[in-house]
Amino acid sequence: MKKVLFSILAVSVFSGCTSFEEIKHQADSGNPEMQYEVALMYRAGDGVPADNQKASEYMMLALQNNHMPAAWELVQDIYRQKDIKRASDFVKAYEILLSTEPRTFADHRVAFASAKHVKTLGIEYLRLLAKENCVETKNLRNLFLTKLPKEYLDRREREKINIRVSQIRSTDEIAEEKRIAEEKRIAEEKRIAEEKAKKEALAKLEQPEFKYPLRTKDRPGIRLYKDIYSGTSQKWVDEYKKIMQKDPLEYDGTIRFVAADIEDNISVYYKCFITLYSEKQKILPNDIVKKYSKEYPGIKITFVDQRDAVYKNFIEKYKERNSYANFHSDEALIKELHKGWNKYDFRKYTLQNSNVKIIIEATNPSIIEICIVDTAYEKLVLEYAKVLELKKEIERKKSAQEALDF
Repeated sequence: MKKVLFSILAVSVFSGCTSFEEIKHQADSGNPEMQYEVALMYRAGDGVPADNQKASEYMMLALQNNHMPAAWELVQDIYRQKDIKRASDFVKAYEILLSTEPRTFADHRVAFASAKHVKTLGIEYLRLLAKENCVETKNLRNLFLTKLPKEYLDRREREKINIRVSQIRSTDEIAEEKRIAEEKRIAEEKRIAEEKAKKEALAKLEQPEFKYPLRTKDRPGIRLYKDIYSGTSQKWVDEYKKIMQKDPLEYDGTIRFVAADIEDNISVYYKCFITLYSEKQKILPNDIVKKYSKEYPGIKITFVDQRDAVYKNFIEKYKERNSYANFHSDEALIKELHKGWNKYDFRKYTLQNSNVKIIIEATNPSIIEICIVDTAYEKLVLEYAKVLELKKEIERKKSAQEALDF
């Protein structure tokens, strides 16, 4: 109250303004002294109803005009309230206190009063900002190091200030860290959701009635290639590709499955053709024979030598490429082939039992062809296919008859 009375007395002496309306009019005209006085009157409720919001607004107007008393008031208020949200106002007010030369009696009074406390308030508030990781800490630190006289801060105090500020991150850095963390969180949630959906889809996909429409305990099917068995639904393979984003039939070579329709939109595999590039993979026909002999104990193995047929086929292709001129006859070419290909196995192997038939043959030195057939399933699915075809033909005739009924 004493401060307000003193201010009003000073205003009345120097400006002749005595009423609140006259003082406010001067304040609204841009007079920083009057802006400061109006702020104090609103705060104290002196001559006008108390209004902290308006008091703050006029105090900020005075601060923007570099008014030292207003700066000192704000520094004290913000420090007392430990208000880090107004850190930029504190820094602005603090800079005015350190940089502005006193001109009026009020300025000198503030300079005298603040000289004892300005360093303590500033350092304490700086520690508060640093603790809360506020970006304005850097700006306040710079004021300490550039505006305060060197004798105000000893070496330890300066080191403390620098250490604290070095830990502060800029607003952009904090925002970027938050953005990256949020992206990681969203990506992780998406990954977890996708994994969950994939597991659920795979669980549904692995249901026997979906994957193996014809398989039973008594007739489980044979392995055609990797995890694909006879009786596997072609629809299962298509769904697997969508879910896992990869083809279960991927192979470094060529592979072809033969399927038959057993119902509308349902086809099952019963035969498989595999091409091996034997030179690249260092595989011989006999290696494949041994592999299947282990998988199917007791299987019967027969073979026929196809060397002459392989040579003949090669000669026909050789002629098509117009390269035959280098040799006088087929016999001369066969003799030359025999020199280079004598070490290769051109036998056609047939491995067979009651359920499976496997044919292995080398069509030239670098290619081995394999055909695997589940003979029991072949007979079964082809019967289903015939029945399905018959049903379709009956439906077609019925539809044709209805269309012609006019």
